[in-house]
Amino acid sequence: MRTKTYYESNDRAIDALSQALGVNTAYACLMHQRNINTVEKAKHYLNPVKEQLKDFSLLKNSHKAADYLEHHIQSKHRIMLYGDYDVDGTSSIALMYQALRLVLAEDLITTYFPDRREEGYGISSRGIEHAIQNNISLVIAVDCGTKDFDSVQLARDHSINVIICDHHEVGEELPNAIYVNPKQNNCEYPFKSLSGCGVLFGMLHHWAKTYHPMLDIFQFVDYVAISITCDMVSLEEDNRVLASLGIEAMKQGKFSAPNISRLIGDRYIDEESLTFYLGPKINAAGRLQCADIALEALIGDDVNLVNQLNKENSKRRSLTQSMTKEALAHIHSPQYPYPNASLVWLKKGHSGVAGLVASRLVEVTQKPAIVLCGEEETTGSARSAGNLNLYNLIQENDHHLLRWGGHNAAAGMSLKQSSVESFFISMNDSIGGVSYELEKTKIDCAVSFASITPAFCQNLMRFGPFGVGNPSPVFCADGITLKTNGLRGLGSSGNHYRLTLCDPQGNQRDALYFNAPKNLQEIIKGPFCLVFGLKPNLWRGVLSWDIVVKKIWVE
Repeated sequence: MRTKTYYESNDRAIDALSQALGVNTAYACLMHQRNINTVEKAKHYLNPVKEQLKDFSLLKNSHKAADYLEHHIQSKHRIMLYGDYDVDGTSSIALMYQALRLVLAEDLITTYFPDRREEGYGISSRGIEHAIQNNISLVIAVDCGTKDFDSVQLARDHSINVIICDHHEVGEELPNAIYVNPKQNNCEYPFKSLSGCGVLFGMLHHWAKTYHPMLDIFQFVDYVAISITCDMVSLEEDNRVLASLGIEAMKQGKFSAPNISRLIGDRYIDEESLTFYLGPKINAAGRLQCADIALEALIGDDVNLVNQLNKENSKRRSLTQSMTKEALAHIHSPQYPYPNASLVWLKKGHSGVAGLVASRLVEVTQKPAIVLCGEEETTGSARSAGNLNLYNLIQENDHHLLRWGGHNAAAGMSLKQSSVESFFISMNDSIGGVSYELEKTKIDCAVSFASITPAFCQNLMRFGPFGVGNPSPVFCADGITLKTNGLRGLGSSGNHYRLTLCDPQGNQRDALYFNAPKNLQEIIKGPFCLVFGLKPNLWRGVLSWDIVVKKIWVE
């Protein structure tokens, strides 16, 4: 039997916590692993409220940004909202638009998203030229702008003020703008991992509190929750509180726009429904066409826009599958020259789904991946593997690039065709020169089938929202067997199954196994250790809980 990897724990501390809180061992174990070791911490963690948020006025330059924003509002100047074309950028512009339209005539508010293929990531010169031509006095850029020195200076040369609310990594030089980012030097805001929309929310919170105290910016917190869960930022501290508040508001039917509910569909509202059902639909617009469609859907009531996003998402899914197949063919060819990473140039590929393809390559190869598309100026995305800081490695090799930006785990870039080979060679060498660890499936604790009651599952959800920094709990159960004729295929892929399982006490449960190994039928012939998670499933108004298999270890 393979050795199970558990989180480090202290049985004595867990027992003491269980007694102090009056909870079972499984809950106490989960709390202990999240450093919740007192009754006070438990109450704080399990009941997130806005009072737990840190003081947004500590965001460096938030005062100046609020002052500039209010000045332009009072002067009835034209304001352009400039956003990245992904979920974080689109939800940010939706939030900003909804807030501004309460205090400013809508004809004074305009929005701009760059064309992914024509302009690429960041504040483009075309975007600034658009602002100049339309007599814009203030540009508010969100989820981009940190490295766009020339474009920002072009705006300043034409007497256009620029506010940037970003969360990407910061270099030594900053653009000539009112710059709000918790990662910049001398920023006293203690939590550094806000989403772009979270940074904007913090600035707007300070602005509303200062100049419009009757405006409750929390009425738009669902946008922040969408950005946090879909942008894969850390679900700790302020992010967890903001995501919790937004998800809870949506559960209560409080949406900033009716289409948000329609895009989610008839599903249990949690981080998973946002990440896997809402997020891809919003992203599809920016990936394949223009994010304007997604913005209109996020702020409006036109059901036709929902239908359009659903169609675009279907196209996105098909394109991702075909490009992933092509990329894997390159990697698995005998002539593939990069042993340390998955580095692929798809000349006819669509850059809008390069990040999705890169993520799929990481899953398959367990190596960091970069996928480039286009023949003249190529653009693409990078995804890290395990705990590798990919940002630092790209920074070491950015002399090959025209533009780039990102996080430790993901980045976007553009470069000339002539630089692709040298960039790939340098990145392969750089990755090969560092050590990193791949993520391991760690088990929180063992539970029996009998203990998996609706009450247990409902209380488990109080530990969420789950994601980076706050992983969904993983359990195990020993001595599990497959019931006779208890294996049934799901869908047409050939590797998804529904299993009917029994534990040693005779308790029976169904389980779902997605992307199961090809030798599954051999693995489950005898007793095995089941490693699994639990997820809610809303079907025709009835909430149930699915066992989702992560691994099966033969005993």
